[in-house]
Amino acid sequence: MSEWRNWGGNVSASPAQVEHVGSVHGIRVFADLVPGALLDLEPGTTTALLELERAVSERAEYLPLATQVHLLAHR
Repeated sequence: MSEWRNWGGNVSASPAQVEHVGSVHGIRVFADLVPGALLDLEPGTTTALLELERAVSERAEYLPLATQVHLLAHR
């Protein structure tokens, strides 16, 4: 990856400019695997899925499964 940027577009940095990675979170580890219709069938399913996503978001073994990664870095 030659450049990282936030989607707001007001901050960007090349990997060489990053001094410290503060945190890495996997996003959408399971959410893209669950059909939306299934979430509508059972009350509380969406809440349970969000709780599961939060529980695994900082666990390194789940990062390869995430469709997105949020990285907080400092220059």
